[in-house]
Amino acid sequence: MIVCLVLNAEEGMGAPHSPATAASLAVATDSQSAAPLGATAEAEAEAAAKGLASLALSNGGAHTGNGTGACQAAAEAEAEPAGKEANGGGAAGAQAQADGAGAPEPGAPAPRSALTQHMLGVSRAVRAACPHAFIVLWHPAAIEDPHLRIDAFSAGASMVSCFPAHLGEALGQLGGLGTSSPPAPSTSSTASDADPTAPAAPTPSDPTAIPCGAPAAPGACVCAWCGQSGLTADDLWLHQPLYHVYEVNRASPCCACGNRVDNLAVHVHEYHWPGGPRPEVRIPLGSAVIVHRRSDNKFLCVQEFADQGFWVPGGCSDPGEPLTRTALRECWEEVGVEVKLHGVVEVAYRLCPTTGRPTWRLMTFYATIPEGASAQPKTLPCFESAGACWVGADQLHTLPIRSPRIPETWFPHFARGGACPHPLAVPREYLAMFADVPF
Repeated sequence: MIVCLVLNAEEGMGAPHSPATAASLAVATDSQSAAPLGATAEAEAEAAAKGLASLALSNGGAHTGNGTGACQAAAEAEAEPAGKEANGGGAAGAQAQADGAGAPEPGAPAPRSALTQHMLGVSRAVRAACPHAFIVLWHPAAIEDPHLRIDAFSAGASMVSCFPAHLGEALGQLGGLGTSSPPAPSTSSTASDADPTAPAAPTPSDPTAIPCGAPAAPGACVCAWCGQSGLTADDLWLHQPLYHVYEVNRASPCCACGNRVDNLAVHVHEYHWPGGPRPEVRIPLGSAVIVHRRSDNKFLCVQEFADQGFWVPGGCSDPGEPLTRTALRECWEEVGVEVKLHGVVEVAYRLCPTTGRPTWRLMTFYATIPEGASAQPKTLPCFESAGACWVGADQLHTLPIRSPRIPETWFPHFARGGACPHPLAVPREYLAMFADVPF
């Protein structure tokens, strides 16, 4: 059984979906027949969700079993009275603040309410009792508080959101495990200030191993992260990033093909794409984007996969892809928004000491959200990222940043009203270096 538990941490509001309406929240399906479950199975799903919530609240008991059914339920945990609480203790290194200790340091995490602290505790308890549960923390600051996002994922949450449409999409994907074709592929890879390096090709553990991309027997796959069983190779392709995008990658045998690989998450995504392998072509050229919300001087950051902290949207270009198109595509894929490019911020590169030719090039752009476009960042986890969040320049020193140079250099510059250094064109001094690249 696949259970989705929605933990509502929104003060003064009812849960987005209560146990009483759980069965109608999404289509409950049986992974073997792809047919809707009957009322009895829906009731069992609802009872399972209620049981997990009760279990978490009491911090006792145990949950066992990995059934083959695919059903979802949402459970509303009882809220404790609101009050002052210490900050969460996630990867950001937030420090507890005692009452009356004075004004917090600029950029420090906001104190957590008792309700939020309680829901984080529920998440930890459910995750310990049921490693394969899909846990959603519902919070109004889901896209405004980067420390909350880190604390939630550290507490076992699978998703942090405040958008009903995003929650509905997640539940639709859960219900589609074993029944539907996954979405169209992305061909991007993430760039950073470090040289991008392509992963080594997977090496078979023995000469008789099934070739990469060959379909596993129906229901033969078991998730290496949570132990969820009864998955097909197509299910595994969708399950891994949806449930485990924030968890550290691992070297492990692949249950879908028998190969032992150094980077299992990337291997599953590229070599077990439904319909056949689609390995990414990685080239040492890419774009990064500083997305500025001028109304409050915040900047849109990607919550990177595998607990790598935050960074600006960015990635490697596809072969022949213009740099501006790379920038727009990466913003859509990693943070889920349409942006308007205004200019070039900087160019970073490395040269071969022997030939003097560039071995790596990254162009950084300045952008805003165009008028009339949606400013709702991505909160649905996928292979590209765990989500996105607006971050202030004064918060950078309190957050884990994947590669700090670009944010630490340019967020304060633009927050102070600084101008973009170059127009939207290849800077004159770099024309020769980018002569082979469409802009």
